[in-house]
Amino acid sequence: MFFKRYAHLFRWLFVIEAAHSLSEVAFILKQLPLGSFVVLRCYEHLQRKSLAHWLSRMCRKLRLTFLVAGDPFVALLTRASGVHVRESSFSKMRKWRYFKKQWFISCASHSVKQNLKIQAAGFDAALFSPVFHSKKTNSNAMGAVKFIKYQAFTRKINVFALGGITKANIWKLREAGQKVGIAGINLYNDRL
Repeated sequence: MFFKRYAHLFRWLFVIEAAHSLSEVAFILKQLPLGSFVVLRCYEHLQRKSLAHWLSRMCRKLRLTFLVAGDPFVALLTRASGVHVRESSFSKMRKWRYFKKQWFISCASHSVKQNLKIQAAGFDAALFSPVFHSKKTNSNAMGAVKFIKYQAFTRKINVFALGGITKANIWKLREAGQKVGIAGINLYNDRL
């Protein structure tokens, strides 16, 4: 499995979207290295709470860290390990760092300035994107060299590279350092 080869270089984060089937998700979760992160992002899913309960149990069993995106109440209900915050919700979600000190809290980011705000708020990680061009990326990708340079400004938090990462370009991020991870939505669809 692809992750196994790079497990010692990166931390891994799998973002679950509505397009993923339960069988795909279960397969991918079983392949992730211990301690990897799983984010339930599909906000409009009709059975989101049920899916969150199932994922929370699976992640505890597999010793993965489970985060619920955008809904701290579902995170509480399902005994998740924390929450993932949209960049647009950053200001109103900062209070959760004080309510749930033991939670792992990550936040979406599209700039170094946002990464610095995430670090100052005491959050644990930034999902920094877009790193590489992809079919979904309609903005300028920063590329590996800028990503490595920019993530160095925020040494106190984990920075996950997101956007356009493939088997062909992941090696470009090897020099990024210990607090760097790889986040993916479609990266894991290829059953790497």
